[in-house]
Amino acid sequence: MNMLKYSSLAAIFAVLLSIAACEQKSSAEKKTKAEPTNVEIFRIEPQTIVKHYTASAILEGNEEALVTASISGEIKKFYADKGAHVKKGERLALIDPSDYRLSVKKAEAVVEGKRLDFNRKKDLLAREAVSRAEYDAAETELKLAQTALEQAGLNMERTVVKSPLSGQVTDRFNMIGKRVAPGERLFRIVNTDSLKMNIALSDKEVVYLHNNDRVEVIVDAWPGARFAGSIKSVRISPDASTASFPIEIEIKGDARLKPGMVARVRLKGKVLAGLILAPMEAVVERLGSHYVFLYDNGYARLRLITQGKRYGELTEILDGLKTGDTIIRVFGPRMKDGAPVNAVNMGGATKDM
Repeated sequence: MNMLKYSSLAAIFAVLLSIAACEQKSSAEKKTKAEPTNVEIFRIEPQTIVKHYTASAILEGNEEALVTASISGEIKKFYADKGAHVKKGERLALIDPSDYRLSVKKAEAVVEGKRLDFNRKKDLLAREAVSRAEYDAAETELKLAQTALEQAGLNMERTVVKSPLSGQVTDRFNMIGKRVAPGERLFRIVNTDSLKMNIALSDKEVVYLHNNDRVEVIVDAWPGARFAGSIKSVRISPDASTASFPIEIEIKGDARLKPGMVARVRLKGKVLAGLILAPMEAVVERLGSHYVFLYDNGYARLRLITQGKRYGELTEILDGLKTGDTIIRVFGPRMKDGAPVNAVNMGGATKDM
């Protein structure tokens, strides 16, 4: 009787322990399922990578002129100074016109005398009072005098030095009172409506460039600013001394840009299309192999991958992922295969980098 009683109590106790264990297990499972890890996910899509090259050069005026004296004389006045903006044909300086004014008057007097002599010889020739040779000589002397007058007038005009183009005076040479000779420098004028920079690239880089391609220019003097430019010319043959191809970049005029500033241009290179890329932060390394966590209906699934080249913050995936896969981009240090996760954000790479 006692044995039967003890057996019944033991059986009841065993059942209670089993129920308690089941309830504890069920409670633990519910707790685990109720607390998945929040993660950011990333959808795999074919990407396009555009490689770029950077080259540096000094900004130059796209059009500039060195203004020199055409005649000799003393500088009497400057109408423009360094930094001034001038228009084509605007006065820049005055060279003493006194001697040239006298030369014009003398030449006019000579022409008048030669004209009277020519007209007299013409009348005499009609009456056969002079020879044809004397008439021709008088005509020649008149023409020479007229040419001398034209030259004197031209020299007089050249006493006023004018700008050959619209732009900015970047240099002014000499000073008032200085006597200059023909060919001596007076001004340098630069048209700042557009600037240029000359660079040179190798044959492997130049094959991707074409005339009128748009480029981005960065100037050290203006950090953070971007200036629009375009390729004006790509020479079809390399420079004999450097074996590189000269390229001229034209930059649209901007008040912030000045000739002489250091600039860098960003040029488009090879285009790589259809790449499978993943964020570097999504890749984990374990025992020398690389993995990512796939997002699979609320669970993390560890996937072995083969990496290729790195492009900035992205890495090429040669094997292990395909278009349409969704991977976990950001996760905690305790992430493991099969862990429940909750996607809180969807990310993706740009298709043109």
